[in-house]
Amino acid sequence: MRKTILTITVITGFAMSCKAGDFTKYVNPMIGTGAVENSLSGNNHPAATVPYGMVQLGPDTHIAPDWYNASGYNYNDSTIYGFTHTRLSGTGASDLIDVSLFPTTTRAESSRFSHTIEIATPGYYGVRLADENIMAELTATPRVGIHRYTYPEAGNMNLWIDMERSANKASWNRTIINSQIRKVSDYAVAGYRIITGWAKLRKIYFYAEFSMPIKGLLMCSNGKEEASVDVANGTALKALLTFGTATATFREFLHCTLHLENGKELKIVAKTANKTYYHVSQVKLNGKVLKGTTLKHSDIMNGGLLEFYMCK
Repeated sequence: MRKTILTITVITGFAMSCKAGDFTKYVNPMIGTGAVENSLSGNNHPAATVPYGMVQLGPDTHIAPDWYNASGYNYNDSTIYGFTHTRLSGTGASDLIDVSLFPTTTRAESSRFSHTIEIATPGYYGVRLADENIMAELTATPRVGIHRYTYPEAGNMNLWIDMERSANKASWNRTIINSQIRKVSDYAVAGYRIITGWAKLRKIYFYAEFSMPIKGLLMCSNGKEEASVDVANGTALKALLTFGTATATFREFLHCTLHLENGKELKIVAKTANKTYYHVSQVKLNGKVLKGTTLKHSDIMNGGLLEFYMCK
């Protein structure tokens, strides 16, 4: 078992509600990413997003995307340099690529990855960072990106926040005018950057809240490192946050009830869940054994009883 850290990043914008349905099972976010052999990439991206959302949270497989990899991701690549919150998809020019986060047990700023442990579905992206065995999972709401990083037991839980990473600075006279990272509490940091490029004079603000207290903060601004400050400015700015060492933990889950918008309830029960029995051996929905690993939206909305039978 491994310790997890939850990061929530908010970038201001507009909100819009949407309702998921069974049609999402027909969606393959990898279409247009270069996933088809001997084909050109459509500069599309498998980022976690919602319809009309202002957050497109996903991996960047190019350190400085340009017109030929405008979205920041190409299926034929094997290295991830960070997870950014905004991007263009399907375009012939690259821009955005804002607020890059990257988990590490050292000070690494990239990692190899494999498609064998990578999943993209509507609103969700997950991948294992192979170099340090860290699992990264991403999802989004209209204005919020949610990260979950699972670090290996006994590994240091570090996180880069990089405000310098962007699309290629050699294109469109792209220039960072200023950026800032500020620690606002033991559980949160905030910041902004002002950048001009293909889109002129953009101002991007973020607020990130963590599920664990920050134990260390190293600011790196224009080549200078400082460990004794809570705020830093610069045109090449990033920060390394530390959260201690990951330890094996167990969160006991026994039951909960989902109150659905149609007035029905779905009760979820974990049978014999404890520190010894924490693997799922079987799942039943309303007394019937589930044969797959997913539930249809209609199954959830019909309500009833969802039972997890746990084992060693």
